[in-house]
Amino acid sequence: MARKKKKKEKLEEGKADAQTTVEADSQASEADTSEPKAKVEPKPEPVQDLDYWKDKALRSQADNQNMRRRLQEDVEMRTRLRLEGLLTELIMVADFLDSAVDHVPEEIRKADENGGFHMGLEAIRTALASTMRNHGLVVIQPSAQDKFDPELHEALETVERDELEKDELELVRKGFRLGKRIMRAAQVRLLRAPATAEE
Repeated sequence: MARKKKKKEKLEEGKADAQTTVEADSQASEADTSEPKAKVEPKPEPVQDLDYWKDKALRSQADNQNMRRRLQEDVEMRTRLRLEGLLTELIMVADFLDSAVDHVPEEIRKADENGGFHMGLEAIRTALASTMRNHGLVVIQPSAQDKFDPELHEALETVERDELEKDELELVRKGFRLGKRIMRAAQVRLLRAPATAEE
């Protein structure tokens, strides 16, 4: 009988211990859930303000326009650079052709019955000049009476001429301009009148 009582007491003590453990665990879990976690932030509520969305749309539109403008400028710059490269090479060809036309010997001009050779060179020179002009290239070819302009002319030398009454320019080689850009300045010789030289 005493043994049964001891067993019963032990069972009751075990049940009480288990119950206190369960209660302690549940209290701990409740404490964990009741404390907010520091890392988790509440989700922001969606903005319903009309001004906010108008501003966002305007900014997006401005960004698109800026990107379109930058792309357009890039295309224009690349096109201009390619055109300048091509025209620079054509200027060299025009120089050679001018030299060839100007230095055709008189015997060849006279020997040519109809003037076909010389006329052919002149026709090629005219066609090349027309092509260059159509692509925006302007010839800088100062006359003798023009004043020296350092932006358009390159002075090779200054020569004093007694027969001159006032200063003149003598063209040595034509220059070329594409829009506002000087592709090559016209090379000139400055001819000084004696009175100007004394001053």
